[in-house]
Amino acid sequence: MKLRRNIYLIIGSLLVLINVLSDIAAISQNDTLTGDASFNIGYLIGSHLFLFVGLVFLWFAHKENKKIKTKNESVIKESIDTIGRH
Repeated sequence: MKLRRNIYLIIGSLLVLINVLSDIAAISQNDTLTGDASFNIGYLIGSHLFLFVGLVFLWFAHKENKKIKTKNESVIKESIDTIGRH
């Protein structure tokens, strides 16, 4: 589970970083959003595709982290219960 969480974190972080870098490149060119309104909306949706997918991967990593924590808590609780039985 930790490996899966780390993979989700790496992929999500890289996709968000790619989105930030592409936004910086688009802002530095200044002529990106000077066309038709429908083109601008399509451009913004397409350019933020990495952000959307990256956030989904980061959400998956968060869910995996919660699973790991609950599993660790249950293991600790079981070990405490076994100590009390002896």
